[in-house]
Amino acid sequence: ETMTCGGEEYMVHADIEDGGQTVAVVDIATTAVNPETGDATGIADEGLELVDTVEYTGLTPGNTYTMTGHIADAETGELLMDGDGDAYVQEVAFSPEEADGTVEVAFEIDASALSGKTTVFTETLSDSEGNIIAVHDDMTDANQSIFFPMIRTNAVDGADGDKNLVAGESAVIVDTVTYENLIPGKEYVATGVLMDKATGEPLKDAQGNGVSASAAFTPESPDGEVEVAFGFDATGLAGRSAVVFESLVKDGIEVATHADIDDEAQTVAIVEPEEDALGKGYPKTGAAATAAAAGASGLALAAYGLAGAANGLLKRRKDVADDQGEDV
Repeated sequence: ETMTCGGEEYMVHADIEDGGQTVAVVDIATTAVNPETGDATGIADEGLELVDTVEYTGLTPGNTYTMTGHIADAETGELLMDGDGDAYVQEVAFSPEEADGTVEVAFEIDASALSGKTTVFTETLSDSEGNIIAVHDDMTDANQSIFFPMIRTNAVDGADGDKNLVAGESAVIVDTVTYENLIPGKEYVATGVLMDKATGEPLKDAQGNGVSASAAFTPESPDGEVEVAFGFDATGLAGRSAVVFESLVKDGIEVATHADIDDEAQTVAIVEPEEDALGKGYPKTGAAATAAAAGASGLALAAYGLAGAANGLLKRRKDVADDQGEDV
């Protein structure tokens, strides 16, 4: 401050180090992490620990402050509730040694219903009198967010894309895994195993081995799909149904699963080859059987035509012989 009189300065107070002249501009920013994965990838578990690291600036060293955190649904903006219907909330009191620093706010939540969702931390900073001096509440801030992946699958016969797989040495099931809410640029692995629908146990191939497959991929966007192909010897497995169980893994940690023994989309029936009139096996009814039937009909017509031609030739020879008085 400067005081003048008659256009002349005669009093001034200008001390950059004077606390009495200083007002701190307080600000906070947050970074949310799942300690198990080391990043913002969530896992839909009952007891999931999440940590929000709050970076603050402009506090007064030695004073007491309280950081209060909540967790909200990014889509609706509504606070997450625990099993008793109460909002998840954590309060951390601290006295900073310096004006700038960080403080961690840890939560343990039931995340079992959060597959495919995104959660966002909201933080409020209060002084010792309970006055709110800073708020960070941005539903679009990726740094404040935890992303929970979700997958679903659709399994088909690799030969023609239907739900019936012919029992044979070179059977292939292709499972299309549709994923949501992944972190672009991170590597994931979709890993699947075939299950026997009747027993609920892993399906064994003709040699008695389990059947599994995997596909590694790096998504360019949060949502997309990847194919996982299972090649195996299905000889002797007719009458069984194979159900594909899939899991999504990142950095060796399972972050999502889809394992429903009753899900028709995940199920492929293993059937016997059908035989035609000549005793040859055909993979299925439909195009192959139609082709087989057409071939058999063609052979029958050809045989009928040859018989007719032979009878005609024999009749002409008999007529000539009668004219010449010869026996045929």
